Parts: sequence; structure tokens; C-alpha cells
Amino acid sequence: MCIEEDGESHKIYSLLKLLMAKRKYLHFCIKKHDKRLNNPNKWRSELKY
Repeated sequence: MCIEEDGESHKIYSLLKLLMAKRKYLHFCIKKHDKRLNNPNKWRSELKY
């Protein structure tokens, strides 16, 4: 993906990249902690971060 490296759009792109990384990480965490779904309180506390 090609994006101009100027102020505003670069900020937005960085934010987008961060969001995507977080979302991927979150999905990974959910998969990893799948077996903990029977303990919702523990699972919920991990999701907060």
C-alpha cells in the first residue's frame, strides 16, 4: 500500500496500522485463551488490556 508520507495522512495511516496490529493481537489472544471461555471473569479481565 502506498501512502504519502505527509503529516496528516501519515498519522492516520500509523493509527490504522496500530489498530490492525492490536486487532490481530486481540484475535490471537482470544484464540490462545479459548479454553478459558468457561471462566468469563478471568477472560474479561484479560480483554481489558
